[in-house]
Amino acid sequence: MRTAAAHRRKGVAAALVDHIVAEAHARGLTRLSLETGTHEFFAPARALYAGRGFVTCPPFVGYTDDPHSTFMTLAPVPARDPQGDVVELSERLPGA
Repeated sequence: MRTAAAHRRKGVAAALVDHIVAEAHARGLTRLSLETGTHEFFAPARALYAGRGFVTCPPFVGYTDDPHSTFMTLAPVPARDPQGDVVELSERLPGA
C-alpha cells in the first residue's frame, strides 16, 4: 500500500488498515499477515502496522527470508469501531 504524496499524513493509510482489520474480523478471520520493506522508506508503514497491533513474524506461506522484507502479523484479529479503536469484548458492536 502506498499513499499519494499529496494525501500523506491525513489518515488515509490508517483508515484503509482499520477497514481491512474490521472486514477481516467481520468475516471471522483469525490472523492477518503482511509483507513490507526493511529500508528507511518503509519505516512509516512499519510504524503504522505496529501501532495497529501487528508484530514481526517469520515469513509465511509463499515467502522466504529476504533482507529487503519485513513480515508482520496480527492475531487474533480484533474488533474495531469506525474510528479504528479496538472494541473490548464487553463493548462489541452489533454484528461484530
